[in-house]
Amino acid sequence: MTTATRAAALAILGGNPDGGSAFSVAVLADDTVTSLTAPTTARVDLAELTRRALAERGLSASDVTEIRVDRGPGSYIGLRVAVTFARCLAAFSGCRLLAADSLAAAACAALRADAGLLGRRVCVLLDGRRGRSQFAAFQIAPDGRIGLQSEPALLDDAAAALSILPGDTVFADAALALRWQQERNLALMPIPVVDAATLFDPRLPLAPASLLELEPRYLAGSYVG
Repeated sequence: MTTATRAAALAILGGNPDGGSAFSVAVLADDTVTSLTAPTTARVDLAELTRRALAERGLSASDVTEIRVDRGPGSYIGLRVAVTFARCLAAFSGCRLLAADSLAAAACAALRADAGLLGRRVCVLLDGRRGRSQFAAFQIAPDGRIGLQSEPALLDDAAAALSILPGDTVFADAALALRWQQERNLALMPIPVVDAATLFDPRLPLAPASLLELEPRYLAGSYVG
């Protein structure tokens, strides 16, 4: 069998919602997912990481028929590189392009780690700095589908706290969890590891994206002085 007869889907995650590695890529081919995460202690080359992930499955970029990417909110540099890279691949290959919300991906990662979240409302928060939090709420259906209840929004900490309802399960990145523990005496659950394989979870909502309209949604405050 030649690689030309095998179709593959490629997922790229650059939003870094869990505060871990900058980039992760995953390849879906023959109903099997292979993922690679860039080491935190080394310079990250997304193109090389993608090449390695495809090569592990005996594939090349020409075999990719679909690209999935998280569009934010999240890391400025990570999203800018990941979204630009995904757009370039899609532009030259003509493959299908799908986008996911990074906070929804975090909620999906939480669900993958804890099936007890089925049927519950989940909030995800990221540190927006300067006393602000990026907030979104999701309703997890009994069948696991993730529905958006409130659009991601940058709120001051007080407004974000008021948006959390009794019974919500709340996840946050490490920086925000520490700040709220110190300033508000509130303990938030850490966001589980979110990698590119999460973008292949069928419970995660994805939307078709055009090359002209797909732009990163940066996490305000994550890159300004």
